[in-house]
Amino acid sequence: MNKSINKILVLFSLWYFIVTPIIVTLLTKIINLESLNQNHLYFLGIIIAPITYYIVYIFYKMIYKKKYNILNYIKNQFNHFKLEYLKGSIYGVILLIFIILLNLLFNYIFHLSDGTSADNVKGLLSVPILYTFLVGTVIIPFIEELVFRVGTKEILNDLDDKYYILISSILFAFVHIQNTGNIFQMINFVFVAFISGIFFSIIYNKYKSIWPSFITHFTYNFIVLLLQFIVK
Repeated sequence: MNKSINKILVLFSLWYFIVTPIIVTLLTKIINLESLNQNHLYFLGIIIAPITYYIVYIFYKMIYKKKYNILNYIKNQFNHFKLEYLKGSIYGVILLIFIILLNLLFNYIFHLSDGTSADNVKGLLSVPILYTFLVGTVIIPFIEELVFRVGTKEILNDLDDKYYILISSILFAFVHIQNTGNIFQMINFVFVAFISGIFFSIIYNKYKSIWPSFITHFTYNFIVLLLQFIVK
């Protein structure tokens, strides 16, 4: 167990203290951040985040000498796709309903009725709709499933499933901390990410394939973004 936890700590430190600061620093040399409005900055942050996750995942493969080729991995996943994985769309709707109820309860308890959107949603809504759905429903969910479900399971493969589900969900929640002036709103966003992480992890653990959890993630994000456009 200690070896697995140590790997997680090493990779998390690599992400937090080295990879992310370097990527952000390089980006500030290329892009004039002062020329961007707040929502475009949020979108830029959304793009940076999965890049840093994936870079750390590649480093994990290199550090621990794991053979890896993303194209071969995707090809293999397509070759082993099963129709039953489409159940993920149903799971996505179930998750959405659960999260809506959870938000209603949380808002009722803490009187959060201002309808504040998370920064990632604001950022995604600030760009053309094609980019919104491509990034928000395909690119980010796939990378997050690859890193936080597939990758974390590989790292924690010697632990009991409940520890994998818990640890991967905590990591998933941590990287979804949102900027907000209301501490309860921030806790709500993080808690929703944690619950979603548990949901995705259980699904991945059940099927041992990226597709069911990805389709669940895709469906959830797609409906959330669609609703945002409808009420916008």
